[in-house]
Amino acid sequence: MPYKATIESTLRNFQYKYIHRIIATNKYLFKCKLSNSNLCDFCSENIETIEHLFWECKHIQPIWNQLISFLEQQQLNVKLSFLNVIFGINSLKSIDCDKATRAQASCS
Repeated sequence: MPYKATIESTLRNFQYKYIHRIIATNKYLFKCKLSNSNLCDFCSENIETIEHLFWECKHIQPIWNQLISFLEQQQLNVKLSFLNVIFGINSLKSIDCDKATRAQASCS
């Protein structure tokens, strides 16, 4: 079934594109003359790179701040940085797995 995609495969596909930096940002599209501007579609203030789009943009920052606040409320010691988000958390030793499981269950 080539046209049937599960959420898992969609997320896996996105992660692959994200890690390999093949997401079509305005910076790339503008360079290829497929976009009128290389600026971010959301803030129109900075060049739209992968880092800007998913980490630096002022419109994405509230989401990261909410996640950090949630992790702190759950007393999960997780350092969020751009590299940790891209490649995963550096060390699972710093996370209490029982707390993480309870936090995940509270979101369901």
